[in-house]
Amino acid sequence: MKNINLHICITGLHFMKSYENIEHLVERIEKYKNINIKINMIHDTTDTESYILKKALNKSKVASMINWVEYESKFLKSGHDFKSMNYASLIMQHEPLEHYLSLGISSNDYIFRCRGDYYLTDEFLKMILDEEFYLRLDNKKDNARILDKKIWVPYIGKSYFLHFCDYFFILEAGCLKDILITNNKEASMLWSDPYFNKDKKCFVERLFFTKPLLDFMKRDNINSISSEGYWDVLESNFCYGGDPSPIKTCFYGWRKSAWQGLGNLGIKFDLNATRDEIRYFTKTIEKYSKIPENKVRYALLSQDKFKF
Repeated sequence: MKNINLHICITGLHFMKSYENIEHLVERIEKYKNINIKINMIHDTTDTESYILKKALNKSKVASMINWVEYESKFLKSGHDFKSMNYASLIMQHEPLEHYLSLGISSNDYIFRCRGDYYLTDEFLKMILDEEFYLRLDNKKDNARILDKKIWVPYIGKSYFLHFCDYFFILEAGCLKDILITNNKEASMLWSDPYFNKDKKCFVERLFFTKPLLDFMKRDNINSISSEGYWDVLESNFCYGGDPSPIKTCFYGWRKSAWQGLGNLGIKFDLNATRDEIRYFTKTIEKYSKIPENKVRYALLSQDKFKF
């Protein structure tokens, strides 16, 4: 149990309305943990609402369980415009993790990146807070091993090249350091690289984890889902799914870039989820999402389009 150190890094915009969601999440992490954990709320200095949330949570019953980490966004300070649908989103998502690693995190520790506007199920938390889960990340016997350990993601798409779900993920700190892209020139060059745009559908998820894989994949001309060796590379360096909950992701539409639309709740589930389970789940988390049942958008993760 004491061999696994997991740093839970809650990033993104920290809305005051996430108070109950964060408090509930922290309580459940403490309840289910079977490994060493450290819970971090990471925010940049321009996120003024995070200071209000911090003040409120510092008076709550979970105050002593949260480590607050503040950083200054180099991207925003440089005067560049932020647009959520281009490479700027990649930089903004990687910056807080880069700062956290600079605090002296051991390369063998694990990082779990998530956000305050997601709901993580009990089943999922029990899975990642048990040391048995981390055995899945061993890739020493895999054929196309590039990373030292596999990266866990909720699912991988079968329809588009390098279509990773990056809502939340787990990886070794040493691996995280290798994937980070926070330089504006590097990010913009990768975004416009024809290698990533063969299908004219470049998206941030495509670039999020792939920096250490590029030389290998370009050398072997792996540039589409039908390329020989594509799934061998992915399955040697990524672990996906295994979440026992029928609800795979739950995203609160508190911001405009939410896939389900501003003001809506977005739930993705698999074929094993019954209608009653989905309805019960939706009603249960209404307290934390602040979104009524009639504002829910559902998406089925079918096995012919996703690996999970």
